[in-house]
Amino acid sequence: WTLSLAISGGPRVARNAVGVPKLAIWMQIEGGDLEHASDGETLGDGGLDWSITRNGVPPASAVLWLQLIDPVGRKAPLLKVPAQP
Repeated sequence: WTLSLAISGGPRVARNAVGVPKLAIWMQIEGGDLEHASDGETLGDGGLDWSITRNGVPPASAVLWLQLIDPVGRKAPLLKVPAQP
């Protein structure tokens, strides 16, 4: 099974900015513990297409937890995004 995330209209920065916004991603499968999935996905031009593939039967429920990291490393609170089948 594959879990995908598509973001558009995200934060953008000026060309001469210190860096670019990034996104840390965790997965929570069927109410279990958070599993670290990625900690540095770049939001290029305010967008992102990301996916992760796992073996086995698709879970009954899955949640992505997202954390925006600004160009200087400040971290936003976690955002809960339930997966849609």
